[in-house]
Amino acid sequence: MSTSYPLQRTSLLVPITALAFLSSSTPTLLVAEDNLLKAYDTSTHTLRLTLRVFHAQTIHGIVISGDLILLWGNQSVTALPTPALEAALTGGGEPPAPLAEAKAHDWLFSAAVSPAGRIAFVTAHNELLEATYDAAAHKLVLGRIVAPARPGLYAARAAWTAPATLLVAGGTAFGEIVVWTCELPAAGPPSCEVLSVFAGHEGSIFGVDISPEFEGAGGPPGERMRLLASCSDDRTIRLWDVSKASLERGVVRASFGEARETGFGSVDLSAVADASSAPVAVAMGHGSRIWHVKFAGHGLGFDKGQVVMPVYSFGEDATVHKWRLEVDVAAWQARRASAEAGDGGAGKLILRETFAHHDGKHIWAAAVEPLKQGGSLIATGGADARVNLITDDVDTTASGEGSNGLDTLPSELSQLVFEDILRRLPPSNQEYPPPSRKRPEGFQNFVFISQNTLLAASTRGRILLGTFGADLSWEEISYEGQHGRDLAFCTTIRSPAPGVAILGTATKKLFLYKDSTVKEITIMNGKISDIFVVKPLSDDSPLVAELLVMMIGGPDVMQLLTVDISSVTVTSSLSVPGQQASYVATAAHLVGDVLIIGSRHGHISLFQRSPTELTLQSPIVRHTVDTITSIISLPTSLNGETHLLITARDAHYRLYALLSSPKPHLTLLHQTHVPSLTTIESAHFSPDHDLLLTGFRSRLFTLYNETTRRDIHTHDVGGPNRIWSAPAPASSPLRIAYARAGILLLKTQHHPPHEVLKSGTHGREIRAVACANGPYLATASEDTSIRLWHDGRCVASLKSHRAGLQGLRWLADRGDGALLFSCGGNEEFVVWRVRRLPGAGAAFSGPAVVREAVWADKSPDGDLRILDFDITAGEGGVVVSMVFSNSTVGTYLYDGGQFTLLAKGRYTGACLTRVRHLRVDGAELEIGTAATDGHLGVWIAQRGEPGAAGEYALQTTARLHQSSVKALDMSTLDHDGAEMRLLLTGGDDNGLGITVLQRRAGEYEFVSKTGVKGAHAAAINGLAILQTAPLSAEKQARRTTFATVSNDQRVKVWSLRWGLTEHDEAQLTLLANENSGVADPGDLDVLDGAEEEDFREIVVVGVGMETWRFDLAGKGTLRRS
Repeated sequence: MSTSYPLQRTSLLVPITALAFLSSSTPTLLVAEDNLLKAYDTSTHTLRLTLRVFHAQTIHGIVISGDLILLWGNQSVTALPTPALEAALTGGGEPPAPLAEAKAHDWLFSAAVSPAGRIAFVTAHNELLEATYDAAAHKLVLGRIVAPARPGLYAARAAWTAPATLLVAGGTAFGEIVVWTCELPAAGPPSCEVLSVFAGHEGSIFGVDISPEFEGAGGPPGERMRLLASCSDDRTIRLWDVSKASLERGVVRASFGEARETGFGSVDLSAVADASSAPVAVAMGHGSRIWHVKFAGHGLGFDKGQVVMPVYSFGEDATVHKWRLEVDVAAWQARRASAEAGDGGAGKLILRETFAHHDGKHIWAAAVEPLKQGGSLIATGGADARVNLITDDVDTTASGEGSNGLDTLPSELSQLVFEDILRRLPPSNQEYPPPSRKRPEGFQNFVFISQNTLLAASTRGRILLGTFGADLSWEEISYEGQHGRDLAFCTTIRSPAPGVAILGTATKKLFLYKDSTVKEITIMNGKISDIFVVKPLSDDSPLVAELLVMMIGGPDVMQLLTVDISSVTVTSSLSVPGQQASYVATAAHLVGDVLIIGSRHGHISLFQRSPTELTLQSPIVRHTVDTITSIISLPTSLNGETHLLITARDAHYRLYALLSSPKPHLTLLHQTHVPSLTTIESAHFSPDHDLLLTGFRSRLFTLYNETTRRDIHTHDVGGPNRIWSAPAPASSPLRIAYARAGILLLKTQHHPPHEVLKSGTHGREIRAVACANGPYLATASEDTSIRLWHDGRCVASLKSHRAGLQGLRWLADRGDGALLFSCGGNEEFVVWRVRRLPGAGAAFSGPAVVREAVWADKSPDGDLRILDFDITAGEGGVVVSMVFSNSTVGTYLYDGGQFTLLAKGRYTGACLTRVRHLRVDGAELEIGTAATDGHLGVWIAQRGEPGAAGEYALQTTARLHQSSVKALDMSTLDHDGAEMRLLLTGGDDNGLGITVLQRRAGEYEFVSKTGVKGAHAAAINGLAILQTAPLSAEKQARRTTFATVSNDQRVKVWSLRWGLTEHDEAQLTLLANENSGVADPGDLDVLDGAEEEDFREIVVVGVGMETWRFDLAGKGTLRRS
């Protein structure tokens, strides 16, 4: 029988805490998010199933073995029958209900299931807890507890080495790894023995993993080898020998079980001073703590007496490191035979690749699955609630000079030496300049002229065409005349259309490549330094290309050319006026007869073209301090407006409206920073109208989908200063060509190596949320960014703040876009204008956001926090009141990007935490505040004149809490000639405050006040009113429904019956009380748009975010306040 609850969770984005691959007919990944188990199809990226496992406990681990799936969190453990889950995934059955929840005596860290179905858990105190699955009763039965010693662990791993034998590795809080074995006979008492204690880490052990056994080439016949990997907050990964032969030689003193010193650097190494207890390999990596380390479990290789295998580590820095472990078998055997530990290990860890696909911090969960075609599928889950899938190859090649380490399963890398290409070409009759004695012939310049065709020019003027097929084939292009000396100085190649290229040389000549021939177009009046295709060939003009040619050493700096491709002639040539020789154009675009040019120093200039000249239309404006890299038109532009997208090397892209009246000029509509890139080089729109950005992340060339916010292609090319070329990303495969040390390297990617299975959020604590009376939801995080959400998807990321954010407020759209206000530390207060582009929705579906103003009236040190603010729209602008961490309050009028101080005031030594406007539309300013001393206060000031601000005076106060007021909301109504306000507050004292404030004849009075102690079990951080309605039977009473959220991770909905006079007694009813998956909640708000409905949607933010739907007709339990 189904049960209907008045408060139900409708969406969830919280840290991913456990992952496991399920081997079934459909490739499936099990994802633990809060107390929910979700099953995703990894091939289609669809959510197939969601199960609630525990009532209020987060899932911390998943182990799948045979017909049983074990799930645990904290001390809770349960199981699911695998066949029932597989039947539900394939549509052959109902979703299985978890088995009855069992409670262990301690935290559970790891689980292992033997082939025979025996179950064992490792606890936080190095104990082995035996369990059995009772198939008849469908429950887990916890059994014997075994432990050789009980140090406090931070990580553990167990592996069955025989039907009744377990090998256990426990990483302690003080940097040691205890390795022990346990015998669990079916009959008779269990026994255990410590085999070794590994010391060497200088921090707590956060992750351990035990490899499968393998045979080492070159070792004694039949001898099996096994490794243990560990990671720590000392940022090192260490590999240890836990082979049976090695552990049997280990020396463990009896004193291990006795009292020992704790603390790093105080470990008694005398117990582990033999060679068998020294690490096999050590490496340092990551930017902070390392949470997990995992063996691939496959991909074992042997090369020149070495055992080679991949190892993966997962860190607090939200990256995955792929390591190549190489173990010299002979050195391993020699070290094992030695009586004393040496300084060097028998192996080494080599960092091969770093994957950075999460936002914020922490990868909390990881799983590695072998692929049938070879390689690994790696799943990662982070604090940002995102789940990523990374396809990686098996790296078993030697680490010498011949290995580049960059090949991955879905891609290939080719290294091309020019002499090797020439040897494969037939002899040519073309004449070229003699070769240089100092410099051999090599690649001078190259460009992709189609997805599968590369055109290259050599240092001797040779033109080569490379075509990608089953193999890369090359042909030499012949040309008429003796142009070799000119083409030997080819400075740039651009492609205005597939199969066509324009070549410019330092000998002032312009050439055209088309149909396997090269022809001279014209001679310019200066050395050609660069060419910009401002209008490519199109269906409207298939034979005409518009080019902006940059020159040095001549009378003109730039010329706009119109080239007839069919006749290879210049039909129009116009000089760009007013340009100095020092001016360097870096991007250009032609819209109609308007030429837009961007420069190296961030300037943008507009010129009007006529048949005879170009005319500067507006003053040259500097739009950024960095280089403009590309200018493109949006694919669709309606309502007579053209929209331009302009990228720059400051990692920003900007959207402009190109307006023609009174003369051509640009209006900024949108500006955003792309945190995934350090520079942006170009932009394209996919056929699906996704915005694709090409740029660099440090040394990595990156193709980034800004619409879906994920990497499509990354490759280490050495940074943006190399010569490189990549075709427009129209379809697979994706390619990039770049030069390094005289070698041409070609990277081809057939399938993306990284895919997002589940999208996430900020990755850091979200401190504020604001729901607009429109399509967008805004969140502000400790990562100093603001995100805008629409239909559960992030559609914009705003970056202007440098300190943690404290608050957000929306002002509804009044015809020119909505205003979003944000505040934070360092006295940062920013106003954003958010619009939807008219007519550009098909090309750019996201909002257009521009930072409209920054508040500048700071204190001398500028180090205060703006803890809260309130806004009210009026005829003269927007009234903004702020409270600061130095106990001051200020009210400003915002209009036209300017702030004018109206009034200010100072409280006592307590800090003001909340502010709300009471009346700010007249000659007087009246506001309410809350403070850390638990008081509410009412302030009144005369509205100041320009240059003469008013002074707030505190009129009345009331104490409601023992300590800080952390949440406040207000409801207003008129009654009997007076303004009545219900003030609801949540405090650091876990209580609720209920106050009725009356304003009559300009005077304020708290007519009633009461409190509810212990409304939550921890501080109340968020409170929002859902509805205030009159009671039909009582004209003097109202019913207010409101929601609260607390650090106790409970979301509660309350109903308050309150009267309008001091004689009315308040009655409080708890309507709903549900567990929240959001830890450390920072704020709560109500989604707009449901005022006429019988429900409300609530958004809770903190470490993640979630939404709840509350049925206003829900009933609850009466609680008198």
